[in-house]
Amino acid sequence: MSSSLLRVMIALSASGACLVGGSSQGFAQSAGASLFICDVPATAGGCVNGTSSRKGFVTFDFSGFLPGDSFVGGLPATSPAQAAETGKIDFSFSWQTSSPGTNTPEKTIFFTEPNGLVADVLDYTSSVFGGAGRDFMNISGYVISLATPVTVAALAAQGITPTGSASATGLYEFTATDLTGTFQPGLVPELPTWSLLALGFLGLGLAAPRASRKRVCAAA
Repeated sequence: MSSSLLRVMIALSASGACLVGGSSQGFAQSAGASLFICDVPATAGGCVNGTSSRKGFVTFDFSGFLPGDSFVGGLPATSPAQAAETGKIDFSFSWQTSSPGTNTPEKTIFFTEPNGLVADVLDYTSSVFGGAGRDFMNISGYVISLATPVTVAALAAQGITPTGSASATGLYEFTATDLTGTFQPGLVPELPTWSLLALGFLGLGLAAPRASRKRVCAAA
């Protein structure tokens, strides 16, 4: 018996769930599990689910997972959890599924900016264990949030290669059996946006002296 399944059985026994005779009677069913990973600070508008991340942190907002069988970077399994951006942030969540579970091969997604640099990395895989109508799912992997975007070659030098890519300015949805998973990477304004902001500040700076001169002339 795997250690993950043993932990699940202990957790369910502690909660009064019944595992006798292969029957699922009294066996608590998890509602659809959900995991939202947010890498957008409040100053940039936060994430679409209402959470945000402090500077230097990534927020994990989750529900529907088994007590005692989930973690984010070794943190207590309380939601939302904020993990510091120090290298790889490992995560692992388990839940019971009411339908036959399916395995998902490992995927490593690079979130790229328009210039091709990588701002975030999401790696995940899901697996099913249990059986006889009592399937349990587990999704695990890691997140890398880069304060300074790097090249694909720099990550490859560390043994991290992508199986796919996504925009660093959009939502990425990843699913497993009975799981709704979403990752929102840090939003970085594109060059035209920065240009407009700079022009706006420049315009305000030029307008202030002219307004002062008009007030002086009016007083004369």
